[in-house]
Amino acid sequence: MSWRAAWVRVVIVNHNAGPLLQNCIDALAAQSLADFEAIIVDNDSSDGSAEALRLPDGRFRLHLARANLGFAAANNSRRGRLRGAWLATLNPDTVAGKTWLEELRSATLRHPGVKMFGSTQSMRGSPIAWTASATSIPVFGTAWRGASGSPVSALPR
Repeated sequence: MSWRAAWVRVVIVNHNAGPLLQNCIDALAAQSLADFEAIIVDNDSSDGSAEALRLPDGRFRLHLARANLGFAAANNSRRGRLRGAWLATLNPDTVAGKTWLEELRSATLRHPGVKMFGSTQSMRGSPIAWTASATSIPVFGTAWRGASGSPVSALPR
């Protein structure tokens, strides 16, 4: 896929994630919705994870930061010249479910006035949500994660 205006850019910030990074990239490549671009920002890793990374196709690019910019700055460094309407971030130790981007895209279409979405996170194989629905960040900056610790099966779609 060429670097045209995909609906979302996924940014993954890596710093010494080892083989977890490849697992994250492979899961992203297997998404049911293929219309995305992905940029992996390597924050000056020393574990060889950036060098060992196999990018699946032209939707994926690796940016070597040459210094540890920190998590927020590394994410923000790749938002410039955003071609699509949305920016998504993933940690390198995540394995997105096969329909993650499809469901996210559907949510953006159902709720056109919403500017930010979050995803339920759970430990692989666990029925309990780690970060769940209704995550909010009040003005004082402490995140509140509604339904965290609830069974994933009890969460709203």
